[in-house]
Amino acid sequence: MSTIELSSLAKTYGGTEIFRDLSLAIESGEFIVFVGPSGCGKSTLLRMIAGLEETSGGTIRIDGTDVTRAEPQARGLSMVFQSYALYPHMTVRENIAFALHNEKLSKDEIAARVAEAARALRIEDYLDRRPKALSGGQRQRVAIGRAIVRKPRAFLFDEPLSNLDAALRTDTRIEIAALHKQLGATMLYVTHDQVEAMTLADRIVVLNKGKIMQVGTPEELYSNPANAFVAQFLGNPGMNLVAARATETGDLQAGGAALRFSVPPPIGTARIGLRGEALRPCDPGTGRLAGTLAFQEYLGADLCLHVDLASGERVVVRTTGMRRHQEGAAISLDFSDADCTFFDADGNALIAGNAVTA
Repeated sequence: MSTIELSSLAKTYGGTEIFRDLSLAIESGEFIVFVGPSGCGKSTLLRMIAGLEETSGGTIRIDGTDVTRAEPQARGLSMVFQSYALYPHMTVRENIAFALHNEKLSKDEIAARVAEAARALRIEDYLDRRPKALSGGQRQRVAIGRAIVRKPRAFLFDEPLSNLDAALRTDTRIEIAALHKQLGATMLYVTHDQVEAMTLADRIVVLNKGKIMQVGTPEELYSNPANAFVAQFLGNPGMNLVAARATETGDLQAGGAALRFSVPPPIGTARIGLRGEALRPCDPGTGRLAGTLAFQEYLGADLCLHVDLASGERVVVRTTGMRRHQEGAAISLDFSDADCTFFDADGNALIAGNAVTA
């Protein structure tokens, strides 16, 4: 288990700036997940930590030691890539043991490490097979096993499940979570899949355009997003944002309705945020917001209602799938004051009138 500290990291390709002044402290044994849209720099950041990409500025420390200019093999990290990159002519046992032979370990030590990794990943029965005889999920477990046997200071995962189908992703995700608990190792994980981020992470790092937008536990980021980007990026559906303006009475005009609050909204509120599950459909004229049901998505246990508000804005409501509604019909939506997140004109969350930024 190791600590990793990133201080004022910068990265440029030619004249294109990828990162500038990026800092982050990762504690020993933490499971950190980097998420963000395509092109935000999350994989580049992981490769910089691994030593596969040079830094343009700043420092990387592992257990307090500056490794910014150290070669990848000197950093003591193991990386699992999106591509399994297994040797097709080797058995599973030989693939897992390959790096250990290069380290000149004894045959007994290599055999013991391979057996230990195989037990942890439940691939003992596949050790004498070649990769072509394995499923995608089994191949990915072999790739992870190859990383485990090196006993690294930390594990780096670069979208390891993106080549798997939905069922295999779920199974392998659970296995990775169990592996983290078993090993207690520091793990850094890059994904574009917010379900992976929410279910695996001790802390999530949300990136956008080379900047950290917010760092926190899944619960913190979901319930208290620092800005509108995080609010809409995390959650399925993302948080609904409705334009708002203060009235003379101190309440808000939003969604085509005058909204009264038990506690006056923060000064500077320009938008209110409401999670889909916080909005409750009710009979016309009985809720705080009025609209028309434009479309509904039946998801089995859940139902997503796409509602056009009186203001012309569309919100998505997530409710139980037990009751279907009539598309094109008038509908009202209710919510509690506590369910509202307030944002200023720049998209920063407001708490007691103060902007909260990452």
